[in-house]
Order: sequence, then structure tokens, then C-alpha cells
Amino acid sequence: MRAAVVANPTKHDQPEKLRGAIRAAMSEHGWSEPLWLETTIEDPGEGQAREAVQAGVDLVLACGGDGTVTACAAGVAASGVPLAVLPAGTDNLLARNLGLPLDLSDALSIALTGTDRKLDMGVANDRPFIVMAGIPTRSQTTESWTSWCSARMTGSAGSRSPPMCCGGMTAAG
Repeated sequence: MRAAVVANPTKHDQPEKLRGAIRAAMSEHGWSEPLWLETTIEDPGEGQAREAVQAGVDLVLACGGDGTVTACAAGVAASGVPLAVLPAGTDNLLARNLGLPLDLSDALSIALTGTDRKLDMGVANDRPFIVMAGIPTRSQTTESWTSWCSARMTGSAGSRSPPMCCGGMTAAG
């Protein structure tokens, strides 16, 4: 079996040590040498994850923070190839919410031997999300609400309902 590692190079002080640890764990669990792909500023992981899927890997390991993991999830969505999380970010919200270990060795063990779980992905304003989606800042929301109230009081409102704070949100795959 072969996996691909999509790693965010800005999240690792010692990239060769990381590669060595991942290679050793994969070998120990009977996996072949992984395909190694690094994220860039232009592509935080989606293109690399798609490349891995097209290469025929059995598993994609997202090694970075929530942004890297989200981008990789978009890249493997609907492909049937599972995505594993190797938390290396600041907050690691998805890993924490799923109860995954933050330690690399423990996360690798689960990634290589654990059970696959389906995860819902949402889309807001044409951007996928798996951890969270944002809404306008308080000032934007307040300004929108104030405008709606002012229009209702002056009788110039064309709508009977308050403005929506988040638009274009749908559930995906």
C-alpha cells in the first residue's frame, strides 16, 4: 500500500526528521515509501491532494494545520481515497474535535492502522470547509442590521425580513 504525505513546510522546523519519522512508521506498518508533496503559498494542499489521488495512492496524509487539512480534504473529496490528519498547526481544531492525538507518532499510528470515518464537508461562498465557516465581522453585521432597521422605519424597505449574515452555504459530500 502506498500513501502520499501533503506537508506544509512552514510548520516543520526539521523537515528531514519529520520525513524520517513518517517513513519509519510507514515501513513498520507495512506501507511503501510515501509520495511526498509540499504545499505552497499558491496551493495550500488541494492540488497536491488531487495529484496524489491521480497517482493512485491508498491514503493521503495531511501534515499541517487546519488550512492544510481543509485544502487536502477538498482535493480528495468524492475520490474514495481516505484522508488522515497529522496535526502540525497552531490550533489543530479538526484533530481536537475528532479526538485525534496531537503527537506525531500517535497520529501516524492511527492514520496507518485506524478505522476510516466519513466527514461532512460544507461549502460557503464557493469555499469548502470542514472545521468552521465564518460570518461577517460584528461591524459588518451591525451595519447591515442597522441599514435594514433604518429602511424599515422610514418605510423604504423592500424586504420584510432582516438581512442574512452568511450566504451561499450548502452541504457537500
